[in-house]
Amino acid sequence: MAFALPDAAGAALRFRDCDGGECARLTVPLDHGGTVPGRLSLTVRHDSLRPPRGVTLVLPGAAGAPNPSTYEWEELMAQQDIVIFEPRGTGRGALRCRDLEAATATDAGREAAACAALLGEKRRFYRAADTVEDIELLRRELGAERLTIAAPGYGSYVAQRYALRYPERVERMILTSAVDAAGFDPLYRDSVIAARRVLADLCASRCRRFTRDVNGDTQGLVAELADSPLRGWIVRPDGRRRAATLTRQELLFILLSSDDSPIARADYPAAVVSALRGDPAPLLRLKRRATAGIGSLYPRYASAAAAAAATCEEVRFPWSWNAPPAERAEAAYRTETTMDPSAAFPFDPGALVRSEPMRLCARWPTASAGPPPEPGPMPDVPVLLLADGPEIGAPVETAARVAARFPRAKLLVTGAPFEAFDDCGERAVRRFMRGDRVQDRCPKSGPLIPATAPLPVSIRSLEPVRGLPGRRGQVARAIGATMGDLIDDYFARVFGNAGFALAGVYRAGGLRGGSIRIATESERTRLTRYEFVRGVRLSSRWDNESEGIRVRVDGPGRLDGALRLLESDDELAFRVRGRLGGRRVRTQVRVESRLLTLFEEAELARAAAALPWPVRCGPPYRFSSSSWLDSFLPRRPTPRCASGAAAATGSPARG
Repeated sequence: MAFALPDAAGAALRFRDCDGGECARLTVPLDHGGTVPGRLSLTVRHDSLRPPRGVTLVLPGAAGAPNPSTYEWEELMAQQDIVIFEPRGTGRGALRCRDLEAATATDAGREAAACAALLGEKRRFYRAADTVEDIELLRRELGAERLTIAAPGYGSYVAQRYALRYPERVERMILTSAVDAAGFDPLYRDSVIAARRVLADLCASRCRRFTRDVNGDTQGLVAELADSPLRGWIVRPDGRRRAATLTRQELLFILLSSDDSPIARADYPAAVVSALRGDPAPLLRLKRRATAGIGSLYPRYASAAAAAAATCEEVRFPWSWNAPPAERAEAAYRTETTMDPSAAFPFDPGALVRSEPMRLCARWPTASAGPPPEPGPMPDVPVLLLADGPEIGAPVETAARVAARFPRAKLLVTGAPFEAFDDCGERAVRRFMRGDRVQDRCPKSGPLIPATAPLPVSIRSLEPVRGLPGRRGQVARAIGATMGDLIDDYFARVFGNAGFALAGVYRAGGLRGGSIRIATESERTRLTRYEFVRGVRLSSRWDNESEGIRVRVDGPGRLDGALRLLESDDELAFRVRGRLGGRRVRTQVRVESRLLTLFEEAELARAAAALPWPVRCGPPYRFSSSSWLDSFLPRRPTPRCASGAAAATGSPARG
C-alpha cells in the first residue's frame, strides 16, 4: 500500500514490504555541517496497513539502541502512521568495539578509551544533535508537515532537542522515563532522592520482620564498602566458585538496574541485611544478574560504542570539556569532597562520583567542540509526560523538572511498575492524542512483588515440614525452598536478558554451589549438587515425560538420601517419598516460589471476579511434579469454590 500522507507525493524514500510493514533506506551525511565527508544509511520502517491521520515517530529509549518496540504505541494510536528508524551507529551500520562490548558494565573506562581511539574523529558525530538533523531529513522525505514524537528515556532527550531546533515541526510529544533537556546527570542526584522514597514504600509493611530502616541499612553498608569492598563467592554455570567483590558504586548500580526487574527490587532490602549480617551471597547474586543483563545486549540489540560516544561526547561531567584524565580525576575528587553528604543519602558522594558513566568517560578523549547548549525556555508545544512512581533511574523528580520547562506540559505519575503503560496511562495517551483533557492522577499501586525476607543460610533457620520433625524435616523444607528459588532465579535472569532466549540452553550456578542445566527444546533438566541452603545439595535429571522427579540429596552430617518428588493435591506442593538419613520419609513439601505464589493469587482473584456470587476458592491450577519448571504458568482457572449454601457449610461446589 502507498504511504498515503496528504503531501507525501514527493517523498524520495522507496518503501518495500518487510515484516508486516514497509521499510526503506534513508541516506544522511555523517557531518551535517558539511566539513567531514561521508554518508550513513539508516533503515526506516512504518506501518502501511492503516489510513493515517498523522505521523508518530517512536524513538528508542537508550543511546546506542536500534529500532524500538512499537507494540504499545500501535495499540494506543490506531489512526497514526507509526514510524521508526535505526539511529546512526546502530542496526546494519552499528559501531563495533568488541572489548567495550565485553567490558564490565560498572567499570569500562579503559575499554571506552580504546574504543574512542578505534573510532577516531568520527566519534563526535553520534550525539543527539546529529540525530536531530537525521530526524528532520526523515520528516522531509516522508513529506510530513509535523511529527508527533513518542519517546522514552534517552529518546525523550533527543525529542526535546528536536523540539528546540524545529519547534514548528512538532505536533505534540509523549515522553516517558524522561531525561532533562539540560542533559543526563552522571551523578544520579535525582535517582538517590527517588531511591529513598521507593525503598521506603517497598518496605512500608513487609520489611518489618527483618529491618526497621532499609535506607539506614543501605547507608550502613555503603560506609563499610567505603573502607573495603564486600568479598565473597559467586558460582559459575559449571558449578565452580570464584571470588567476587562488591563496591559501593556497584551497590548503586544494582539498585538502578532493579528498575528492569521486579524480583531484584524485591530482593534488595533483604540482600543488604544479609550482607550486614555476614552473608554476601544474595547481594553478589544481584550484582551478577545486573551486570549479565547489560552484557547480553551486545552486539545483537545495541551498540556499546554508539552508547559510549553519545554519553562521553554529550554529557556534562564535573570537569572541563577537554580536560585530560589527570584533571578529570582531580575534578571528581573535588566534587566528592565538596558535595553535601545529605544530597547523596542513602549512598555517599564517593559512590556518586564513581558511577558507571563517570568511570566510562574518565579517559575518553573528547572530540566534539563543546557540550550541547543550555536549553533555556522550551517551545510552546503540547507535551504529555508519564512518570513511573517506583522508577529510580528516571524518577518522577526529573520528570517534574522537564514538565516545568514547557508552557503546556502535563505530568502524570502512573502506577505501572515494570510495564510500559497501565490502564490509567493508556487512557491518558488516548485522551492526549484526541486533544481532550488528561486526568490529574492515577491510582497508586503497591510493589509488583513484595519485599522478601533474608534467604536462609543453613537448615537451622528453617522450620521443619509438618509431620517430619527435627533435622530431617528441616532438610525437606530446604528442598522446597531450593526448588522455589531455582524458579525465581531463572526468571530473574531472563527478565531483561534476551540472550537467554536465544541460547537454547540455560546454565546457571546455585546460590551457594552446584549448577543447573536446562535444554529448552528437549525440556530436559539436570541438577548437579545444586545448593541454595548451605549444606543441602540436590542432584537430579528429568524431563516433562518423567514420572515424578528422583533426587539425590547430599545433606549436612549424615542426612543423605534418595527421594522421589510426586504430584500432590496441593497445586504448589509435591509429595516426598524415599529415605533420608537412613530413615523412611513420607511427607509433603511446598515449593517456596514467590512467582508461583503470585501467579496463584492472581489467577484465583481473576477466577473469583468472573463469578456472580461471593466465592471461597482453592488454588486455581494443578502443580505437576513431572514438569514443575514450565507448569508454573497459570492454566485455565478451575477453582474449587464454595458459594451460597455450600459456603455456609464449607462443602465444595461442583463445576
